Amino acid sequence: TNDGSYEEEGAVLHVDTRTSVWPVRDKNYDAHLHDIIQPLNCKETLLQALSTELQNATSTLLCTNLEAKVVDLVTCRIAAIFQSLVHQDHLQCKARKVAFWRQVMMHPCWPTYVSVPRLLHTPIQLVVFDKDGTLINCETVFGPWLEQLVSGMQGLLPMTCKSQCLWNALGYDKETQTFEASSVIPRGTYDDIREFLTEWIINASLEKSQDPKEVWSQVVARWTAPELRREHIAPCADLQALFASLQARNIQTAVCTSDDRPDTLKTLEWLGIRPATVRCGDDNLSSKPSPEPLWDICHELGINPAAAVMVGDTISDIKAGRHARFGRVVGVLTGGYATPQFDEADIVCDTVADILNIV
Repeated sequence: TNDGSYEEEGAVLHVDTRTSVWPVRDKNYDAHLHDIIQPLNCKETLLQALSTELQNATSTLLCTNLEAKVVDLVTCRIAAIFQSLVHQDHLQCKARKVAFWRQVMMHPCWPTYVSVPRLLHTPIQLVVFDKDGTLINCETVFGPWLEQLVSGMQGLLPMTCKSQCLWNALGYDKETQTFEASSVIPRGTYDDIREFLTEWIINASLEKSQDPKEVWSQVVARWTAPELRREHIAPCADLQALFASLQARNIQTAVCTSDDRPDTLKTLEWLGIRPATVRCGDDNLSSKPSPEPLWDICHELGINPAAAVMVGDTISDIKAGRHARFGRVVGVLTGGYATPQFDEADIVCDTVADILNIV
């Protein structure tokens, strides 16, 4: 309110901070992280250092009467640790960040961090969209590709297993070419899908002594990326009108997807939309539900997460928005989830077109 107090609405606190800037950087802390993390190449030593920094960063969460403003400091500290985990090697960089994210999720204070009511800064300055299932129909893209991919893996699949067992595990109905809401195919990165196939082949095989690395290498050798075709791209709404309306309101847009960058940029080009920035599954970032890609977007644009809205069709999207402490987290029903499965979302809409009624 005008006197500086907060007005609570459910799990979100409203505060008018039109001049808010994010992130609040502490140069001394950045230098400290650089000094202790950069020299560490041993995985075990690095993880121990990260554990110590995470413990220090979250120490304020042990206080009573926590306010959202106190948690903002924790947010900036965790985001700074993510940014410090750079490495010249792409795989090493991503592995470091994934390992740190796992530490964050397992930390005893993490549920407290997530449960503290989030601030909503007004006016809203940024809307971040997921891509597959949110902006476009994912089934027209991934259905034909998955059938081709599995066909090419026949030599790896256990002879004792019927193909229907794999389709069920993948959450795919071959007859209708539709995915279950929990399917890894439209939700995960390519690495997630390869890991899923590797684990399924090992678990379904009678030869329990199979070397996971060998099975992984064979899956990778047979892997084919989706052949992106313009006729397969079916938007879930009039996206050009939506993005133009947001721009007219001085609201920036971004896309955060698990898909790889080349296909993502080509899809956005075909859709005729130009978000301010894009984060993809093959970037040097941990993937949703980690908050890192959302924080990275806010860092580039200089926007406080509390002044941003996350829009997605999966539970991972919703959790990423909550973990990043976005001001609003919106679920859309175009990806196959039912409304009750979005119980952690602030708002549930039929399609992304309804976002204009929220911002």
